[in-house]
Amino acid sequence: MPILKITRENDFGLNPRLRLSIGRKYAFAFISIFVLLLLIYANSFQGTWVFDDFSNIVENQNIHIDNISLNALNQSIRDHNNTLNRPLAYLSFGINYFIGGLHTFGYHLVNFFIHYLTYLFLFLFIFKTLHLSRFNNSLAKNAYWIALISTFFWAASPIQVTAVTYIVQRMASMAGLFYIMAMYFYLLGRTTPARRKQISFFVFAIFCALLSFATKENALMLPASIFLYDFLLIQGVNKTTFKKNIIIVIFPMAFLTLCFFLLLDFSSILQGYDERPFTMKERLLTEPRIIFFYISQLLYPLEGKLMLVHDFSVSTSLFSPLTTILSIMGIAGAIILSIAYAKKYPLVVFCILFFFMNHIIEGSFLPLELIYEHRNYIPSFFFFLPIAIFIVYALNYFSYRRFIQFAIVLLLAIVLIGHGHTVYKRNALFADPYLFWLDNVSKAPGLSVVHTNFGIVLKKQGDYQRAYEHFLISEKLGTYNNIDNEAMNLFNLGGYYLYIGGRPDLAHAYFERSLKIYPGYWRFWHELAVSKISMKQFSEAEKLALKLNEKFPNNDYFKYVLSLCYLKQNKLDKSKEISLSAIRQKPNQQQFLMLLGAAYYYKRDFETAANYWNKALLKEPENKELLFALADTYHKLHMKNERDKAIKTLENLKKNKSWDEFITDSAKNNPINYYEINISKLLPIINTSLRNVSK
Repeated sequence: MPILKITRENDFGLNPRLRLSIGRKYAFAFISIFVLLLLIYANSFQGTWVFDDFSNIVENQNIHIDNISLNALNQSIRDHNNTLNRPLAYLSFGINYFIGGLHTFGYHLVNFFIHYLTYLFLFLFIFKTLHLSRFNNSLAKNAYWIALISTFFWAASPIQVTAVTYIVQRMASMAGLFYIMAMYFYLLGRTTPARRKQISFFVFAIFCALLSFATKENALMLPASIFLYDFLLIQGVNKTTFKKNIIIVIFPMAFLTLCFFLLLDFSSILQGYDERPFTMKERLLTEPRIIFFYISQLLYPLEGKLMLVHDFSVSTSLFSPLTTILSIMGIAGAIILSIAYAKKYPLVVFCILFFFMNHIIEGSFLPLELIYEHRNYIPSFFFFLPIAIFIVYALNYFSYRRFIQFAIVLLLAIVLIGHGHTVYKRNALFADPYLFWLDNVSKAPGLSVVHTNFGIVLKKQGDYQRAYEHFLISEKLGTYNNIDNEAMNLFNLGGYYLYIGGRPDLAHAYFERSLKIYPGYWRFWHELAVSKISMKQFSEAEKLALKLNEKFPNNDYFKYVLSLCYLKQNKLDKSKEISLSAIRQKPNQQQFLMLLGAAYYYKRDFETAANYWNKALLKEPENKELLFALADTYHKLHMKNERDKAIKTLENLKKNKSWDEFITDSAKNNPINYYEINISKLLPIINTSLRNVSK
């Protein structure tokens, strides 16, 4: 059986007996990586919502569309603050929601195929690049294996997990897909002799570039990347091309620089640092260290170094810590050496400069958070290309030492298996929010934001006391990534006091504090209005709800608050009108079904009330308020069997508690009720039912 052997006799190329047709080569490259990615990302499809997924997707009413009309699609391109921001990413979320609602499988499936398609175009781009006329015959002969190894390492790198499995970071991966597509079509246009095809490829390149820009802002480095590629690898570095490009570039660059300084609002950038625990100077000093940390994650991605939110110390001066000046010197040295050797090693220089250049937007003076792994998705495109070339040349060098060749191949396999295992383990965490945030808390215990998010998970699991403790730890630490995180923790403390602690006044104070810090988040306004209702400040809550409905006409949460205000003030027809309008637009919304049931109950139309409450019960069969309401309503309708059935369900839910204790706890833990849980009214109904059942 013929085997792969790279020797001097075959000019360091594949054994002629093993040469595959181009079609078969592509098929192997495309199918093998698909199988590999499917294996290591198989458990990612069970991933749940985490962190910014909630504000951008789960709670973003703009993407919750139920049709694909122009109006609906136009609505879906806006973020949760109704701002036109990264429209293509939000449009994709909107289409996902239209097809599968908030079931995460569809979102993960799309993210997976985006990553796979990015790999395909990256492979094609590298393969085509290695066939450029300026490269020696050895590179061209081994282009297939170099492209395959480098893209295998890129696609299977654990650092990409947050760009693929973390749903909202489709923004990073989809921008990356269109980014590399634009570069690939540009390359085809530059290397195709036929004029008509050239124009077509350039049009495709421009179109993909625009799609990339519309997905995420860091794609704006694409023109610079294409220019760098063209200058180094197509034109070649010499005096003629240097002079030619200086003339071509200097005026557009001068114009863009002028526009940049005239149009950029530097005051808003400086104000942005008011929300950060670091200054612009500290960020600029810290980012070089972060770049080297990213490089270490790419080279040896140990599972203990990978997490969503990193606790990275801030550099306060060039020598504090000492690695600050060393990192700056390291980057400066790499860039200087790259410029010096640009003519001799243009491909390696391009890979180095591309990596640093595509970290500029998210790693410079903009007041963004310091570190996120998904920021490496585009910069790392060509990170493994020099490594792949080195591996192939090592195989060439040891062409007569089969044992060493075998050892190199075995080492490659072990590294890939290790990467795949780490990816699989990281994906498993995304499937369980408790384990996900427990992992991050154990790796970065000094960060407030991880305690806040772990507390949110505990709260959803019903472990309210531990959740409250982590919210308090977060507040005590005070190590927030930004003031928005601080506002979110205050918001969660307010939620605890409102729904669990029975202190709506304290909850109201926490919500007001969170709004002073971050007035732009609609959820804070929603809970502030709810706390006003809980304190029986109905007229104030109504005024606030009216303003919010005017500002956010597509947000059903504010419609709910207004309808609840009217219900509490016995303005039953107004409450019904709002709820019915919401139901007509989006049927079977539980909160409005419950409100309608309550409105009809208080109008003494018990049959209609029971009908709406039963519809709501289908979505939440163990909702104690609904079961108490139905037991009361069926009792009034003399529907004994249905009443007894509701009370039997409640009996199962109360477990070892007495009825008095169970009813009291249910009323206490539900301060914003539609139906008033009243022990003096309900206990006689329950006793009657129990006597009826015992007979």
